[in-house]
Amino acid sequence: MNKIRDFKNIADDIMKDVKVDEDLKKKTLQKCLKKNYRPINKVLIVAACFLLIIGIANLSHILPLKNQENLDITPENNLMMSVDDTESIPENSGNNILNAEEEKSWVIDTLDNAKGDFESTFIIPTYIPEDYELEKINAYGFEEGKAYKIILNYFSEDKSFMIIQEKGQVENKFGNYEEFDINGTIGFLNKNISTEGENEDSMNIELHWFKDEVHYLISGLITQEDAIKIARSMK
Repeated sequence: MNKIRDFKNIADDIMKDVKVDEDLKKKTLQKCLKKNYRPINKVLIVAACFLLIIGIANLSHILPLKNQENLDITPENNLMMSVDDTESIPENSGNNILNAEEEKSWVIDTLDNAKGDFESTFIIPTYIPEDYELEKINAYGFEEGKAYKIILNYFSEDKSFMIIQEKGQVENKFGNYEEFDINGTIGFLNKNISTEGENEDSMNIELHWFKDEVHYLISGLITQEDAIKIARSMK
């Protein structure tokens, strides 16, 4: 009996930090002690009771503690993680690409039709250097028939120039350009010697001017005098 009491004391000391219902523990021990077994089996009976108590403790206390230590695997936490992941995806990224307008280009057959597509700010030159002919009119816009830019292409054998009319404000950065009057508007002219020679016929001319929020440009292998004359003739 002393061995049983000693073992019980040791078991109580070991189990002091384990949360087990006292009534359940007492009832379990009492049932074990009521059995009329031989002395040689008394220690085994108490040991069996002790193992039973440990099993109950594992189910009621230890396992819940393990669950608490692994809170990161709960459904609520997984839901939060999935929300965070979705925030990193740009919203409607695919729709933005699909909805983006694409620039269109088309060919116009006459200057009158070009004026109709560009509207009232389109102006037509009344002077063109000898031997140059208008061969192609290109229009650009986001809807055919409504152009924001038109290019007139003129050719004479191996030389050419173009007249560009484009809607929109353009920042004036023409510090090194010569200035000329273009019908009451300042024109900015730059000329570069081409690789073909140093005579005026081989000059690559750029003449810019701005009026009514339209950028006008004459560019190509023509003389400075012809570029200015073309610009002043445009109405």
